[in-house]
Amino acid sequence: MNIIFQGVDKLMENYNVVLNCFKRNKMPMNVTLVADKTGIDKKEVGKIMVQLKKEGKIYSPRICHWQIKR
Repeated sequence: MNIIFQGVDKLMENYNVVLNCFKRNKMPMNVTLVADKTGIDKKEVGKIMVQLKKEGKIYSPRICHWQIKR
């Protein structure tokens, strides 16, 4: 049971790291750039960005690039 909570904690930690990366950077970024800046795996960043989009926290000003809603 403890393993499940550790996975959820890591996911939320990565979620917050990706969100803070968008908050710190003014320019639109793609998945690869966010992964490079945060050190998180590209697949994980992609999943987190899908979640951020569903929550309305990021938007796409141009194809394949995302930016935080201000």
